[in-house]
Amino acid sequence: MQRALALTLAILVGLPAVSAAAEKKGAAVEVVTASAKKILLFPTEDLLVRYVNGTRKRYGLPELKVCENLMGSARQHCYWMAGSGSLQHTSAQVAENIAQGQRDTTEVMHSWMNSPGHRANILGGGYSRIGAAAYRGAGGQIFWCLQFSH
Repeated sequence: MQRALALTLAILVGLPAVSAAAEKKGAAVEVVTASAKKILLFPTEDLLVRYVNGTRKRYGLPELKVCENLMGSARQHCYWMAGSGSLQHTSAQVAENIAQGQRDTTEVMHSWMNSPGHRANILGGGYSRIGAAAYRGAGGQIFWCLQFSH
């Protein structure tokens, strides 16, 4: 049921077709959340989490655990941004990285790591949980969202 919902959502909202091999496969990836629940991530979401955690590891920081609530919040906000064509931070009480227009996960991570505020969120030592999302807007641009919490 959850897999069917994830794939249906991907078709309806048009997840990005980007260059990374993992993203091209199109199959949902099952992960265990911080609360030990299994959920499905789109390949782009999974790759974003992997890039963040790989970057944190290089700096000697612990990996962030996928959080079901943050995944829902990031997806909802990113979907709203893509639908409205507006790059705007959420009103939720979370640390957040957003972006618009980067073509793939490598490009968006490069942008965030070259921005002091976004870099601080990715390398934030006080964070333990993450949510990630990416949706393509009507104009073809991809909207990106990472959310972090304790």
